[in-house]
Amino acid sequence: MTSSRSWLPEAALLWLPLVVLVGGLAVVWTGVSMAADVNRSAGLFPGRRVQIRVWPDERRAELDDGDKHTPVIVVGSLLTLLGAGGTVLLFLWHHGVRLDVKVQKWSARFDVCLLWLSRWR
Repeated sequence: MTSSRSWLPEAALLWLPLVVLVGGLAVVWTGVSMAADVNRSAGLFPGRRVQIRVWPDERRAELDDGDKHTPVIVVGSLLTLLGAGGTVLLFLWHHGVRLDVKVQKWSARFDVCLLWLSRWR
């Protein structure tokens, strides 16, 4: 049972890049909040094998598990870039900009770059 119509409604496809953009920004915000929480601690007290972070104002202490916020920030940044790029392309397409001509120009420029780079081998 194949059909030429997509199983995903058109409206969902129009909102998908914007949802990815907002989701990426939320993930970046979460990673930055995690990094700010770690950097807000009173410091790292090295023991022989255990390192402890202390927040005296909040009367809490934790074992330091290492860097947990960097992967979150990286994934959020990639989602944000992907969502922003998709939103811009969808906006251009919606307003009638023909992307195939631009793709052909970029493809020709890419071929010229490959030829130029192949000279250096």
